[in-house]
Amino acid sequence: MSKRTMIPLALFQRKVIELTPTIYASFVLALHRRCGMEYDDLVEILSETQNIWHESVDNNVDVTQMCYDETDIDIMSSVTAREAQLEGDRI
Repeated sequence: MSKRTMIPLALFQRKVIELTPTIYASFVLALHRRCGMEYDDLVEILSETQNIWHESVDNNVDVTQMCYDETDIDIMSSVTAREAQLEGDRI
């Protein structure tokens, strides 16, 4: 089992702010490459992601749970599996 280093909240928040555009960009690229979506549709998708984020906050529901409930995609299991794979690669 790996030891996780605790990081200060301010550093964590800064990292989240830095990573968020990268995550959005990867989804936009995937939609463009795999689905052929163009600018107007991609902008609408980005706008909808903000609407969903606000909906989750307004309803006090975790957005990853909303994703699972509506799509059966368990984002957290995917993240956990990827972390385990990365940890195995380091050994």
